Amino acid sequence: MKHYWINIEKCYDRRKYMEEQFNNKGIDNIRIEAETPATIKDYLIKRNPKSDASTQEELSCIISHLKAIKKGYEDGEQYFCIVEDDMVIEKINFEKILTHMKIAEESFKEFGESIEILQLHTNGHPSVIKMYNEHFLKYNELIKIRDYDYPSTGYYLVSRQGAKKLLDKYVIDSVSYDLSHKECEWSAADNIIYIAVNSWIITYPITTSNINYGSIIHPDHIYNHEYCNNVIREIWKKNNQFKLFV
Repeated sequence: MKHYWINIEKCYDRRKYMEEQFNNKGIDNIRIEAETPATIKDYLIKRNPKSDASTQEELSCIISHLKAIKKGYEDGEQYFCIVEDDMVIEKINFEKILTHMKIAEESFKEFGESIEILQLHTNGHPSVIKMYNEHFLKYNELIKIRDYDYPSTGYYLVSRQGAKKLLDKYVIDSVSYDLSHKECEWSAADNIIYIAVNSWIITYPITTSNINYGSIIHPDHIYNHEYCNNVIREIWKKNNQFKLFV
């Protein structure tokens, strides 16, 4: 599964970290140069009038994700992954992931909807705990509909159909974007991206984030991210189910 990873030009340490991970694990990947407040200052970005609280860093993050999705779509990929440059990349068998997706789609076939995004990571520990206990353990559900605010666009899988929906909705051209829709009132990547398509989420945690590089957008969130990482590691220690995904 090809991975498109987002990285700011000046963040060489993060770039080296990601390149080493991909090389060591033999994962096909393409670096996407991230947008920043400086690079988007002359872009035409239609805004929802209620989204004034969103920072230029958050807008840059959204546009970076759309840029990565656009590249994956233009490359003709049927499925591909978008990754931020502070994720720990595990050697996942995506054929197994796609099989799990097909099984989940079959279970909901009466709705006639395919999985257009599968969120592979959330950095909210209450969400991790709830999904693990109430879905993975209780009902043996590996994938569930994303019906709640599961934070993070750190790592997710996109279908070609989902990519087209996102691009048609938000991208006018390479320097023009439409974030004026009602759902764009909250202009954060993990709202904008997931809300526009049929988004599902994996219920068993398969990755963590690397907090050693801090956070450019929300440095105050780092403590919570590592707390979530520790919850995930505890789940792995007590009930390692990676056989389902590798």
